[in-house]
Amino acid sequence: MVFGGATGIGRAIVQRLARRPGRLIVLDKNETELAKLTGLIEGPAKLECLTVDVLDTDGLTALPQRILKDGAALDVLAFNAGIYPTVTVEESQPKDWDLVSGLNARACYFAIRGFLPNLRKSKRGSIVLTSSITGNRTGATGLAIYGASKAAMNGMMRSMALEFAKDGITINAVEPGVVGTEPVLKGLGPQNEAKMKLLIPLGRLADPDDIAASVEFLSSENARYITGQSIILDGGMTLPEWPENIDFNV
Repeated sequence: MVFGGATGIGRAIVQRLARRPGRLIVLDKNETELAKLTGLIEGPAKLECLTVDVLDTDGLTALPQRILKDGAALDVLAFNAGIYPTVTVEESQPKDWDLVSGLNARACYFAIRGFLPNLRKSKRGSIVLTSSITGNRTGATGLAIYGASKAAMNGMMRSMALEFAKDGITINAVEPGVVGTEPVLKGLGPQNEAKMKLLIPLGRLADPDDIAASVEFLSSENARYITGQSIILDGGMTLPEWPENIDFNV
């Protein structure tokens, strides 16, 4: 099951997980992009797309009964739904906090809570969260609320790892740096994209599939002994300690 799987990183996650047999349930608010998924998926998975607004508390609470009516086992829950609007602390309003934290943190928490009985029925339930380096490793002007929501995501992950371990359920996170999704590239523009690449030791923005590959790994049997951890996927962006460590002439 993939929350926020219609575009960008989420779509790449869906494409990866579609290589496994069984039901693959994709949830997203964007009905138009969801409809395009069928033609983009290759693999034995049986794709099921549902339009869901995770900010709708009642709808979110009813999801398990709506999707897994028979209380069936859920092997993987990947929570990728999220938003990253920019607003300074001075300009921010309570509604900004409610929107960003509501989607990035609160909805994540209650999605996991709702499907926990189904994850327990799996031979090895796995939860993977799409977090961020922002809030956990770095900060950025205008992203205080976003950073707080992603730090909250990592915080709940660690406590959940302890609670769920007795049931054989693992929960981990990925922390992307700058990913070359369509909205990010549009927001940066060619000049800022070039500047951003200079700050990344590997010299490029992440491709959505770079992130999806780690989600695929963390949800696989190969990661069965990993829980409560996060993987930084930033091409080395957070590593340099001195300006001399960055080659601005690339």
